[in-house]
Amino acid sequence: MAETAKEAGVDYSILYLGRSKNNLAFVSELIQEHGNRFTLWVGQDQGGKRFDLKSFLQQEDFRDLRVYCCGPEALLTGVEEALADAPTGVLRLERFAAHHTENKRPNTSFDVVLA
Repeated sequence: MAETAKEAGVDYSILYLGRSKNNLAFVSELIQEHGNRFTLWVGQDQGGKRFDLKSFLQQEDFRDLRVYCCGPEALLTGVEEALADAPTGVLRLERFAAHHTENKRPNTSFDVVLA
């Protein structure tokens, strides 16, 4: 996606967050290809401190902003909360697992009939 934006001359930036640099893929390639458009935040290098998504995202002007985000559920939830007031269409998420919703139905038996 970043390559396409770069080739099209679109204004873009990449924010790559992780707990440990050992767990992050393609860091060298991203730095080489995207230079100052690429920001890396490694919690381990920041004394275990978490990146302040809310402050970061709330300083943006949403008129032309599009946020594409993938990662663990806690990250996605944080981004959703930070962009709760953003216009529809600003945020696109890709989950590593299905979004968990609480099951409100009682856990009871049922019958299945096959015809």
